[in-house]
Amino acid sequence: MAQQNRHDLFVISTSAVNSSDELLPTPAAQLRESRGEEDALVRKMDWRLVPFLSYLYLFNFLDRANIANARAVGFDGSLGQMERDLEMKPGQYNWALSAFFIGYILFEVPSNIALKIVSPRIWIARIMFSWGVCATCLAFVQNFAGLVAIRVLLGICEAGFFPGIMFYLSCWYTPKELTLRAGIFLAAATVAGAFGGVLAYFLAQVNLGFISSWRAIFLFEGIPSVFNCFLVLWFLPNFPQSASFLNEAERILALSRLEKEGIRLDEPEFDKKQLMSAFKEPIVCISTFIYLGVVTSTYGFTFFLPSIIAKMGYSSLSAQLFSSIPYVIACTFVCILCYTSCRLQDRSAHLISLLSLQTVGFLVLAFYRDEKAQQYVLFFTLCVIATTVYACVPISIAWMLNNTKGGTKSAASAAIMIGIGNLGGVLGPQVCK
Repeated sequence: MAQQNRHDLFVISTSAVNSSDELLPTPAAQLRESRGEEDALVRKMDWRLVPFLSYLYLFNFLDRANIANARAVGFDGSLGQMERDLEMKPGQYNWALSAFFIGYILFEVPSNIALKIVSPRIWIARIMFSWGVCATCLAFVQNFAGLVAIRVLLGICEAGFFPGIMFYLSCWYTPKELTLRAGIFLAAATVAGAFGGVLAYFLAQVNLGFISSWRAIFLFEGIPSVFNCFLVLWFLPNFPQSASFLNEAERILALSRLEKEGIRLDEPEFDKKQLMSAFKEPIVCISTFIYLGVVTSTYGFTFFLPSIIAKMGYSSLSAQLFSSIPYVIACTFVCILCYTSCRLQDRSAHLISLLSLQTVGFLVLAFYRDEKAQQYVLFFTLCVIATTVYACVPISIAWMLNNTKGGTKSAASAAIMIGIGNLGGVLGPQVCK
């Protein structure tokens, strides 16, 4: 009887242990739960940050590149209505384009350092307000000197926005996640190109009476940026550790995700050693050289697309509308290519392939002269070039940021790469005569 009781006790004890084991989550279950929480956090950050930042970049690129649409109004093959009204000589349009990048390049690094010290919300709002005022003032210039002066001021005011947002995204997302988000953000540039072309098409047909069509493009595309600064102050969070849209557990998880990748957001606001090391870092030098070539192609294409289409035999009005098509196609493929780059964790193969295809496209554009099918072949080539030039930008920037650690160093590296790389904005307009 005693032995049976002991046996029963053993059975009960064993079943109790087994029952308690079933209540404890297995390592696999813990891993699934952790991944689920992280995926939910990333989705939450995606919905809050990426659409809003893309919306801001749409207006940033619109105000920078709308001079191409303004020039295409009344374009006669050599000069547009804007150039005739401002009594500009052939070739001066190219210098007006290059003037933007003088202040833009000089103020990139100081602006990015200021963003880290002051806070993203305040500094980005300041950038948007000042560039919106300058972009609107372009509608009232009276001569070439005034156009150049405002373009220089516009570059100074915009300096730091693009590299600042790239650095800002790297403070929220891991290197593996960055390329896709940067790609979606930069796809807004192609949306801006499409939207700018359609808007210019309608403005060119409307007689406002008090202002000419090319001035109306600057006016109606510049004013919204002034008011967008208030949206930034209200809606944009600074960094994960202080984000009000995240709860305490989500803030801790957001920081721990970055710390696993060697990214710490609790370091000093400004680290002089990290700043100096950014100038000596080989990956920054190599990335800057690559980006210089990418930007030269991008701005050479962007600032002359409506004029190129007009020279293909389309009217200046049709050129405004048709200039939207390459951007729409590019928007789709930029998102796809950034997704595959992120999914495959590949940067180099994507970049080499895109640059090679881009080179072929520009060669076709330069030498193809078959009159029978010229329009169709050249227009298809423009769509290919649009896709390649805009897809190269996020992939090359993400490649550099993935290999740079430290808050000050990342901010400075992004500014160096984009600032010096934007010398291509000076070169591009000069080689496209």
